[in-house]
Amino acid sequence: MSIQSGNSDYLVLPIQPSKLLTLLCLVAYGLGELSLILIGVEYLWVLILCLPLGVHAHNTLKTTCLQLNKNAIVLCKEMNGIWYVQTKEGQTFALKLAQKAYRTPWLIVLPFKYLHTRKKLNLILTCDALSKDDYTRVLYKLWR
Repeated sequence: MSIQSGNSDYLVLPIQPSKLLTLLCLVAYGLGELSLILIGVEYLWVLILCLPLGVHAHNTLKTTCLQLNKNAIVLCKEMNGIWYVQTKEGQTFALKLAQKAYRTPWLIVLPFKYLHTRKKLNLILTCDALSKDDYTRVLYKLWR
């Protein structure tokens, strides 16, 4: 949904769990673990290296893809160049785009920098995480 006030165009984007992002993450992590096996790493090292990779995959899927974690981003707003993200727990953070966003018809990567710290956040939006209208509005806003 888009809210208009005066000459500014505010974006309000409710973010849904994404099947496409889940699939992309599973393929990426699966290929990472498979590559360890294919390059001939000893079995013990494969187990040792796959354990942290598996834990990271679990946390990524839980927070980013399926939004089961309290830190999952469920709402994104843009007002006058400042972006706000809200977590499932209700915390809101102010951000600014750190560089140009990567955008395709099915995937958008928003590289953010927190306003008051040096921390960074890459928000990945897939076409199934937003309504079709919202996804189109974000693409349009990023192309301007």
